[in-house]
Amino acid sequence: MGDPVTLSIFTQAFRDACIKAALYAIVFIFALLIVTFRSLVSTLLALAPLVVGTAWTFGLMYLCGIDLNLANSIFLPLILGAGVEYGIIVVQRWRQRTGHGAEGTLPSSTGVG
Repeated sequence: MGDPVTLSIFTQAFRDACIKAALYAIVFIFALLIVTFRSLVSTLLALAPLVVGTAWTFGLMYLCGIDLNLANSIFLPLILGAGVEYGIIVVQRWRQRTGHGAEGTLPSSTGVG
């Protein structure tokens, strides 16, 4: 077959594996958040940064004509991790807010963090 064909097949298999792993991770994270928050609304709010970040990333890739390849598929777990982490932090802080006349607002330390 040769090196170019082998590299092409490896690149496609790696890209497909990264996409499949990201989808599995989203499903498991969703299930874990449902169990943790015990609320569909809180879970969806925690996943909102992930959805927005992914939409921006793939939207900009499309506009710039960049295909999903071996190099940029490595960043899928980073987008997934950061998006979920920030969403969980904000939702958790919102759920822990104190009743000092600040109903519906986040503590000011949330933005600083």
